[in-house]
Amino acid sequence: MKLHLTDLAVKKLSLPDRGQVTYWDDSTPGFGLRLSAKSKSYVVMYGEKRQLKTLGRYPDISLLDARKQAKLFLANFLNNPAAEATFDYKAVLDEYLIDCRKRLRASSMKGYALYLGHIQFKGPIDDIKPSQVMSAISKYTDQ
Repeated sequence: MKLHLTDLAVKKLSLPDRGQVTYWDDSTPGFGLRLSAKSKSYVVMYGEKRQLKTLGRYPDISLLDARKQAKLFLANFLNNPAAEATFDYKAVLDEYLIDCRKRLRASSMKGYALYLGHIQFKGPIDDIKPSQVMSAISKYTDQ
């Protein structure tokens, strides 16, 4: 559904009982808000296969920041479509640890930061499997 996304509109949209609903912003092509039974997330659609990338959850990220991220992402993707296939591990790790901090004890966070901070991955983020993460942690701890 197309909608002019504003802060008030984002706040007032109610979550569906089940499934997902996406509202596309009529002022920023490819940018939208996806609602699921438990959360609201900003998304951007890109590429020939119309892939979706989640930019962040509401209210953790503001509409203004999400819209800026979407425009920047789309501009970068249009200039270099192959660049999306790789990722900045440090940035992904930082976002993951921020999310973990909300739900884990301090002692668990120390372990996450210690182990995950010393491993690296290259290539598409979608290609990383949990077994690869565990293997990398094992190699780090066996040193």
